[in-house]
Amino acid sequence: MMKRLLALCLTLMLLVGAAVLPVQEAQAASTTATVKGGWLRLRSGPSYTHSTITSYYTGTVVNVLGSSGVWYQVTTPDGRTGYMHGDFLTVNASGSTPPAPGGAYENIAATVVSRNGLGVRLRTGPSTTYGILGLYPVGTQATILRSGSCWHYVRIGRHTGYMMSEFLSTGTGTTPPSAVGGYTAYVTSENGLGVRLRKGAGTGYGVLGLYSVGTQVTVLEHGAKWDYIRVGSRTGYMMNKFLTTSVNTSKLTGVTLNTYAPTPGVTLQANVTPVGATVTFEWLDAYGMKLGTGSTYLVGASDVGRQIRVRVTGTGNYTGVAVSAFATVTVTGAPAPTPLTGVTIDNNSPAVGQTLKATVSPAGATVEYIWYRDDGANLGNSQTYTVKEGDAGHALYCAAYAKGNYTGAIASYYTAKVQNNAASSALTGSVSLPTSAKVGDTLTPTVSVNTIAYTYNWLVNGQSISTNATLVVGTDMAGKTITVMVTAATGSGLTGSITSGGCAIAAADPVKPSEKLDPEPLSGTATLASSAKVGETLTPSINVSQTDYTLTWTADGQTVGSGATLTITEGMAGKTIVLTVNGKVGSVTSNGCSIYQDTATTTDLVEP
Repeated sequence: MMKRLLALCLTLMLLVGAAVLPVQEAQAASTTATVKGGWLRLRSGPSYTHSTITSYYTGTVVNVLGSSGVWYQVTTPDGRTGYMHGDFLTVNASGSTPPAPGGAYENIAATVVSRNGLGVRLRTGPSTTYGILGLYPVGTQATILRSGSCWHYVRIGRHTGYMMSEFLSTGTGTTPPSAVGGYTAYVTSENGLGVRLRKGAGTGYGVLGLYSVGTQVTVLEHGAKWDYIRVGSRTGYMMNKFLTTSVNTSKLTGVTLNTYAPTPGVTLQANVTPVGATVTFEWLDAYGMKLGTGSTYLVGASDVGRQIRVRVTGTGNYTGVAVSAFATVTVTGAPAPTPLTGVTIDNNSPAVGQTLKATVSPAGATVEYIWYRDDGANLGNSQTYTVKEGDAGHALYCAAYAKGNYTGAIASYYTAKVQNNAASSALTGSVSLPTSAKVGDTLTPTVSVNTIAYTYNWLVNGQSISTNATLVVGTDMAGKTITVMVTAATGSGLTGSITSGGCAIAAADPVKPSEKLDPEPLSGTATLASSAKVGETLTPSINVSQTDYTLTWTADGQTVGSGATLTITEGMAGKTIVLTVNGKVGSVTSNGCSIYQDTATTTDLVEP
């Protein structure tokens, strides 16, 4: 019994001692470990309760600084220091290199290449179904850790993963026998563009010149990837994949299709320039999917809404690549495909556990959604996505790819970095209105908050009156104060509301005397000369109680004018002219003016 008690006490002492042990240094500074089992967190301390600094994929190699129980203190390839759990690390022997999948490392230098000049994806596994670690442009330097028939396991920068072998060039070539004394070569390129001559054997060196396809050069020294050459009076370095010793070649200059609006049952044909060139064919859709490799392509019913083009590559005595414009497949009489214009996410401040929803524009478009993380990982292909722990610290976005009678592909903006605690996601930002307005104005709030999913609530003196995005100020709001409350929408992943400052509505303007419903009648006088003759102009003398009036001239009761004056015509001779001054209510009438005609002639004059 005593022995058991002593053993138990000794065990407890060892456990307590282990809990408070400081971090023990690694036996050698060069000890390394390799991440295994997926996406491993780097924490700020040696326990699960410590915060996450960031996370790393399987295959990441870290330097081991020391250990604390089952936790290792490590330095990551990007210079961060923290703790990783030992269950997810394979510790390598001091000074050794961790084994590659399937065997020892080969450490072969390589360069990313592609025939179309586009970047190449590095994936977490040897298949296109695996997540994407990154997209690397042509010319990126890589190290092949283990080669395979279709996929190579490679390291690029701090990432290790898989890349298709056809997109990696090891630059392994032999030196031609004539290389010692120099030999003639010619500049070539698949796309027909010029090639740079550089000061050194690398793309980081300065450019000495740009030389067109067909330029004759002298190769002074042939290397694995770069040749030292002379062009005219210049010497420098050019990538040897852009040099050929054969001059009897022709470059492709273009390719067109027989129709760009095919319907099911139509056969697409490629017209290559120059005519008679020997080429290989690749029929591709807008997303790069290969549809066929024949010289023609028969359009099927499943192609409706799809965009199709052909890419041809020169063979034999022909070099270069040419790509046609897209043909859009429709049904007879169908409208042209509608392009996508946008895609939005309903919560741009996501947290672990929340469900995000993407919405495409135009509304109702048929699309395929794909969710991505900022490190290139493919997260899912439905309209919604539930945020996972592995997404913490990363920004997310969603891409939409058109289907049916829609065309194009479009991506949303990035969200903010994913938070660990969903409960801490509160609506933040500001909402504002103008400080004042008047009856008849339309109020539009300025909203700047951390989500695009929110609702409105308009309040007049604290009473809710509308949930629209704008508000037209009515007469019943005069003299009151308007505010608007913005609330995080259900499903946005956020909580809370933000209320604007008050907008004071001016009181209704007092009614002017002239605008009274029952104004005073017009009063005063209007006077004309007692008589006038044909040809004269009558100018009245008007003295009335209002300035807003109209005039009516009559001759024996018949209206003859409405201006401020009246010129008497022969037709008015012998009649009586009267002027009426008309107010909004009431009128004033002048005295009558008798009109006569002067009949005197020269024969009536008396000789003086």
